[in-house]
Amino acid sequence: MMLSTPHGKRGVFYEEWTSGMGWERYEVNAEECPRISEAFIDEERASLPSWVFRQEYECSFEETEDQVFTTEMIERAVSPDVTPLFGA
Repeated sequence: MMLSTPHGKRGVFYEEWTSGMGWERYEVNAEECPRISEAFIDEERASLPSWVFRQEYECSFEETEDQVFTTEMIERAVSPDVTPLFGA
């Protein structure tokens, strides 16, 4: 069992969620959790940057604040058809 909120598009939780084998995946956002009040969710939404709120309360894998290039940009830049210059 692995429980977490997303913390960027990186790390073991992201890898296992997006491409891991043998897992059952359950996604529960904060609004579906009866122990978290609507008032608390509203306070958090007002006080956090939108990407942090989505990551922590809406189960969204977001780009990190310090990322220069998005994950999609990096994935598009890598190709198995190109031979590396060094260390291949």
